[in-house]
Amino acid sequence: MFTNIPPATDNIAQAKPDYYYGAQPEQLNQNVRNKLSSHIIPSSATNLPSVPNFFLEAKGPDGSAAVALRRAFHDGAIGARDMQSLRSYEQGEQVYDNKAYTISATYHASTLKMYTYSTAQPNGPATRPEYYMHQLKGWNMTGDKEAFLQGATVFKNAMDLTGEHRNAAIARVNEMAGQTVEEKEEEETEDEEEEGMDDDEVEAESSNTMLSFNCETDPTLSTLIEDEDSDESETSIDELALDYPLCH
Repeated sequence: MFTNIPPATDNIAQAKPDYYYGAQPEQLNQNVRNKLSSHIIPSSATNLPSVPNFFLEAKGPDGSAAVALRRAFHDGAIGARDMQSLRSYEQGEQVYDNKAYTISATYHASTLKMYTYSTAQPNGPATRPEYYMHQLKGWNMTGDKEAFLQGATVFKNAMDLTGEHRNAAIARVNEMAGQTVEEKEEEETEDEEEEGMDDDEVEAESSNTMLSFNCETDPTLSTLIEDEDSDESETSIDELALDYPLCH
């Protein structure tokens, strides 16, 4: 159960996909994990995969296809939101390109169906992003050998494709997080060097200070200190449905 990620909308139970695929936690920079925890880490068990963007919902012969579809839609919306969070990391605002980086599948009564998900910009202030679900195709996995091979191939290729999207987004945010850490370390080093230079200047000036004696006044120490102003290939799944050979 996705206990660490809030549901995609109000008045709905927490997501609990039958299977999901994501990245190993150690793939993500620690600062990114901390900042985006409630968006990309689905479970309170932090050793489980993060940034899920491929899901499977399965129902037995007596199960409801409608329930599987609703759960797949919820899974996919969460996955699309995860990828949106990664792709918008340190961008200043949310990035929308209406492309799909998340896929889910349902399996019911021997039929496998595949769906893609995309995120659209909200309609105005205080509105939530909109998530769109698009069916790719369906296969009767027990119909014949050809149908099974087609469905199994598309399922495997979809896993690989979503993994490529996920890894590309992770590589980008890790690079950005690394640059941020390096910039911070450089700033701290520069500050320390400036402080050291200031101390040296004060010491030098202090050593050159002269005691001025006046017979009519007490001895005074005269000093002079000047103040100083201190992106991956982002090809959509919809486009790849036309150009990428999902079935071999």
